[in-house]
Amino acid sequence: MKTACIFMLVIMLFSTKDLLSKEIDCKEMLGQCVFSNLLQRQSDKEASYKETSDQAYCDLKKPPKEAYPLESHCAYFFSFPRIIPDHFSGCHTFWSEKGKKIRVVRFKNSEPISEEHYKEDGTSVICEVKEKEYEKDGEVCLSAEGVRRSMKIILPTKPDPQVPAERDPRG
Repeated sequence: MKTACIFMLVIMLFSTKDLLSKEIDCKEMLGQCVFSNLLQRQSDKEASYKETSDQAYCDLKKPPKEAYPLESHCAYFFSFPRIIPDHFSGCHTFWSEKGKKIRVVRFKNSEPISEEHYKEDGTSVICEVKEKEYEKDGEVCLSAEGVRRSMKIILPTKPDPQVPAERDPRG
């Protein structure tokens, strides 16, 4: 990955574009390369959590250090694992900045099969992922496509925001 990024930058430097264009393109390309390398390193770190059963990551009580922080509406949320690999069987969990579980999506061969919504009172609703959206116990249960779309929103797309220590429940 690192070699490919450097190679792409060298090619851009020797292109026939004007200097200003090259500078902007190189900075943008360098940023993309750095971010790609960060994601790759993160994926390598997550391998240490890897389990061989269909229960990978399903028993996490709090977000691990490697959880991806998201900032939204003046609050922080944490998502783990950062990347859903091909043929993944296990769970993806989403926590609040207080360390409370909000949602757990269970996967079988990278396909969502169920999601569990946690309520403020500590109870939860487990939804089987179906072809169409439906309601269960006051919760909206997403369709398989809805779950996939929601996962795109919470998986990393840029470098991590800085989370103040007092608002960071990662272990």
